[in-house]
Amino acid sequence: MKTTKAHLLSRALGYSLFIVILLGGSATTVQAAEEPSPQDSISVIAGKTQDLVVNFAVHELQRYLERMTGGNVGIGNASASHRLYVSEMPAGIPATEAQQLRSSLNALAEDSFIIRSVGPDIMLLGKGDRGNLYACYAFLERLGVRWYFPGSQNEVVPHAAINWHEAYNISQSPAFRKRILFYWPNNYTRAEEWIDYAAKLRLNCIMFHYTWPARNWYINLRPQLLPQLRKRGLEIEVGGHFLSSFLPRNLIKTHPDWFRLNKAGQRVNDYNLDPFNGQALDFIASGSVNCLLKMPEATLFHLWADDISGGGWSHDPGKEQYTPSDQALLVYNDIITRLRQKLPYARLSFLAYHDTVFPPRVVKPAPGIAFFYAPRERCYAHALDDPACPLNQQYSKALEKALPEFNRDDAEVFEYYTDEILFQNLTDPPLPDVISKDAKYYHRLGIPAVGSLMTNTSNFTTPMTDMFLYAEALWNPNRDLWKSLDEYAALYFGDPGLKEYFRQLNLGLKDVLKVCPYQHPGDAWDALRINREKDSALEFRVRNLQAALTGPLSKASDLLNQAARHSTTDIYRERLAGEQKSMNFTLRQAALYYHLLKGELLYRETKASHDPQAGVALGTELALARYQWKRQNESAARAGLKGRLLIPSPEILGGRWSQLVRQVSHTSSHTVDRNPGNYSMDTLFEHLQHGVGGTVVSGDWGSVAVVWTDLPGSKSTLRPGGQGLVWQDEFGRPLQAGSLNLYSGPVVVSAKGLPADKLFDALASSQQ
Repeated sequence: MKTTKAHLLSRALGYSLFIVILLGGSATTVQAAEEPSPQDSISVIAGKTQDLVVNFAVHELQRYLERMTGGNVGIGNASASHRLYVSEMPAGIPATEAQQLRSSLNALAEDSFIIRSVGPDIMLLGKGDRGNLYACYAFLERLGVRWYFPGSQNEVVPHAAINWHEAYNISQSPAFRKRILFYWPNNYTRAEEWIDYAAKLRLNCIMFHYTWPARNWYINLRPQLLPQLRKRGLEIEVGGHFLSSFLPRNLIKTHPDWFRLNKAGQRVNDYNLDPFNGQALDFIASGSVNCLLKMPEATLFHLWADDISGGGWSHDPGKEQYTPSDQALLVYNDIITRLRQKLPYARLSFLAYHDTVFPPRVVKPAPGIAFFYAPRERCYAHALDDPACPLNQQYSKALEKALPEFNRDDAEVFEYYTDEILFQNLTDPPLPDVISKDAKYYHRLGIPAVGSLMTNTSNFTTPMTDMFLYAEALWNPNRDLWKSLDEYAALYFGDPGLKEYFRQLNLGLKDVLKVCPYQHPGDAWDALRINREKDSALEFRVRNLQAALTGPLSKASDLLNQAARHSTTDIYRERLAGEQKSMNFTLRQAALYYHLLKGELLYRETKASHDPQAGVALGTELALARYQWKRQNESAARAGLKGRLLIPSPEILGGRWSQLVRQVSHTSSHTVDRNPGNYSMDTLFEHLQHGVGGTVVSGDWGSVAVVWTDLPGSKSTLRPGGQGLVWQDEFGRPLQAGSLNLYSGPVVVSAKGLPADKLFDALASSQQ
């Protein structure tokens, strides 16, 4: 077994060597065929005039090579046995060869690099300073080093001899000129670690994205962040949703005409401003320009309008032709014009997002306005240009329509592959196919800059796979991202067989994420306003959620748990435990959504048909949603999840149940409360043995009990049976005798025509 594992790991690395892999300070020992010779010496050599980035690259290369080889690696030692030249060529290289190398490098795009063997030496030559740093990281990757998430604990550094006989002839160029990490401050990881990680992924820009009241977040941290950014040569962008913060809301008392006019003709200070009022523009531009001047190093500023899906702009008479996009652009044009008087090369983004995703009709962008496309409501189960997804077709058409209206060479895409808020803290959905196809589509459109938002309201228990996948796709859209995931399974978790887990996880979460028929897709995850979608859309979601939970997500969970049981190395067990915590949260979150959405459908059915069975079924779904919500919070606490977990409340559905139970009947003479189906919901306390409790829902149709236990040892507490009783799991699948585990999930017991007390008697008689 050990030999097979070593062989698979060796193949995953692309080595013929057997190696010892050191992971986060713990070791998995594999017999080494070649150890570094004591008399061998290695040195990194750079030109005497190297700048800050090249100097940092040299020390990064030295540091990792010493960790790999276990020996000393010098800097500037020309007499060493093996020399690695960074941004420098050996003195003895023929002039014609040197000229050819310079010509080849000059022909490449910025950030490109060449890695070339020259006798016993290796040259790492970059186009631009960052190119030299990326050449060093690429060389280390070639030796087996991997960076899967911020922090040294998430690195993979093999302890191995370097094969100096391998002939290197590598030339790489990035597909996208600008590759961005959109960073949202996270309380549980340090910004400096994300800066370091971004450079290792060959991302060349970080946008620090924050909002009110943290408007000065970057300004406050600028002294400690700038040195880290500069020694890696990273560009920065800054800003967020704080345009309206430069127009204090209390000014409506003295300047009501500065604020927007709502549809009722009233001046209100809820969102944005009146963009047709020159004094309002003067005031907001003055404050925002003074703020932006404190961050002159930014290559793009962001002063986004309020983060709402619609209704935040003005309805001035005679201005009906000005769409939300036109009104937003009026403000942005005014600000960038004033800002460029002091920062001539400043750029300001036009945020195409929510109701501004379609281009302006009347207003044209001023010089310095950059098109910034953020398709948050898209479907992440499909590529943006997938013709099979009607929702994404709307967003791809909006993008293609907008690009000619702006400077395409200045456009940026703000993606959400790594936005854990959008996905409600689900296990980061591995989306290799979607990311790869999106990258090819954006590249085909000629968009030069793409990034992904990193955000989470909690701590991370496991790496976000899409973090390194999207970075790889931006460098090379043709890269096989599934191969990268397979390698991740082998190197990070120590189990090459775990690649099937990621395939099942991908299949399951694609079903969970499908929102193709939604009219208000932004409500699919981050705000479950379930009353806004058609029955057909909810039915689509419920079918897919059930298919995911009973199919690939269940298989994925089993595969992950099996890998954890068989793991024998501390570091692997720890990492697998972190992945399990995230997976368990995902399963409960998806189940909670399933019950909430199914309950909404049953509420609508009951209201329309007055079917008493549908009414009881609605109460059952509410009981199941409350169960999953309670268990979700308990398991999250046990898992050490912190912060603000985005767990939707079951009382969204509880309100529906209350409406059903307390319906109002209107007669010719009076209005009375009534309960048309005699619906009730009662709690089973300590009346059943072995910790079994739950909820009984009853009505004219009959009764349903939702039961579970908090005791792990109560697997055989209840036995399915009893005349007229139907035993099912929470997804409606029939249960057989001896198959119950009330600790792992709830059981639903239905009895048509049986009142609640008789159902309880039947349950008590089935308990051993």
